[in-house]
Amino acid sequence: ALSAVQLLRQTPGIDPGGIYVLGHSLGATLAPRIGQQDPAIAGLIVMAGMTRPFEDTVLDQYTYLYNLSGAMSDGQKAELEQLKAKVARVKDPNLSDQVRARDLPLNLHPAYGLSLRGYQPAEVAKSLEMRIIVLQGGRDYQVPPSEFALWKKALAGHKNATFQLYPALNHIFVAGTGPSTPSEYLKPGHVDGKVIDSIAAWIGSTARRH
Repeated sequence: ALSAVQLLRQTPGIDPGGIYVLGHSLGATLAPRIGQQDPAIAGLIVMAGMTRPFEDTVLDQYTYLYNLSGAMSDGQKAELEQLKAKVARVKDPNLSDQVRARDLPLNLHPAYGLSLRGYQPAEVAKSLEMRIIVLQGGRDYQVPPSEFALWKKALAGHKNATFQLYPALNHIFVAGTGPSTPSEYLKPGHVDGKVIDSIAAWIGSTARRH
């Protein structure tokens, strides 16, 4: 991402002072870290970003999915207990890059967990001077609206922070009704036009000021 920003700055016809970084989900979670490493970025667009540890979010996702049809099966309960043990392994102060990936959530390499250890996206965002807009779908079960509330709380005193919640949209910002499910992602759809318009207007408001 940092290399892409630098390339754009060197590209004829691109305003080097008007480059924004948009991240979705994990990308949005890392956006503050990207902004921290390049303070000259004009602004960050955070779409369905996490504020809490990645492994906690994964556990919440599986808990949600296993409860969609009502009571969990014995197999699902066993899988959830195994996942809890893997989450605890990520949080172990003695975690090293020698731990087997299969002993961690989603079979991720331990270096992944170590790279995120101690990272607090919203707190990092609070320390940045650049503009930030946080967008959230109200039907998102992967990164739920409770995360959006944590972004708002952390950035309440940030003079350049903007927040947009879309009640009918899911994790990929497509409209729907009822509880969101994985099968919803298989239906053809588009990012809601209101989201695109909001981002464009937010970026445009800077251009008009300058």
